[in-house]
Amino acid sequence: MKLNSRHAWMPSAFLSVLVAAVATALLASAGAAGGSGRTYTVKTIKTQGSVWIAGGGKTMSPGHLSAGNRLFETNAVRREDGVKGVFVATVMVASPGTVAAKRAVGLMRGVYRFGDGDIYVDGFVSYALPSGTGVVVGGTGAYEGVRGTVTSTEAKDVLHLLP
Repeated sequence: MKLNSRHAWMPSAFLSVLVAAVATALLASAGAAGGSGRTYTVKTIKTQGSVWIAGGGKTMSPGHLSAGNRLFETNAVRREDGVKGVFVATVMVASPGTVAAKRAVGLMRGVYRFGDGDIYVDGFVSYALPSGTGVVVGGTGAYEGVRGTVTSTEAKDVLHLLP
């Protein structure tokens, strides 16, 4: 069955918006019940490694990304309280077909690794700005069982952890 490519992304976009709305509602109600949590502002000090891998059966071309292309990146980071760590993530391009890189969107999974534990995040990245939003899905050590939200820009990442 041939799909109209203009409409093929609509169910995925609707599902993404629905999941984001439900997650926001659940996180907001959980946060209201428990008082204040912690907020960390994290800045990248240095990109330690970054590589693109072609995926989705297409070769990569400069300035364009295709569904299934993946970015793997490792960054040295520092929280606003001076604690240093590492951010390790992968982003899989989720835009339908091949698009200009500035129009691409992707699904991100990453971990912030600090001396006292890890914070795991899942999210959605837009290459146009570039920016991202997502949820904190857990952690280890001092962050075991943590939940919350994450917003990301080129300048900084902000992690809002629920109590």
